Amino acid sequence: MRISKSGIIASLITIVIGTFCIYTSWEAYSEYKRISEYDGYATGYVTKKHFSRAADGKSTYYLDYWFSSASTEKINATGIISKQQWELLKMGDSLEVRYSLSHPDHNVPKYGGSVSLVYVFFLILLGAVFLVYGIMRIIHNLRMNHS
Repeated sequence: MRISKSGIIASLITIVIGTFCIYTSWEAYSEYKRISEYDGYATGYVTKKHFSRAADGKSTYYLDYWFSSASTEKINATGIISKQQWELLKMGDSLEVRYSLSHPDHNVPKYGGSVSLVYVFFLILLGAVFLVYGIMRIIHNLRMNHS
């Protein structure tokens, strides 16, 4: 029996998709972990609101703000927030900011666009399904060749 080239190609594509999902989930988890370790809290003030629209119609909502760190250093920053928060906040409004005490320029709005663990879990699960399916298809194709 011959090895099915299309079967091998389809298997490799599913393995690549699975690997990409797992890699993306790891990056998202790393971001979640990094933000969860921010130990500084401050009150920030909105200085500007803006958004960008992608070709697919989805928008990313940005908020420019400033806050004073524990060392009383004034920090200007931009963060991504949800559409609902973006619509509610006005220029000059206050918001809570989380930041790294050792690097205050590493900061996010407290209820900003941070990644959820549900998203991370879903991506890991999806990646694992694609990865296992691709590996099983390659094994199946190789066994069919040796029969």
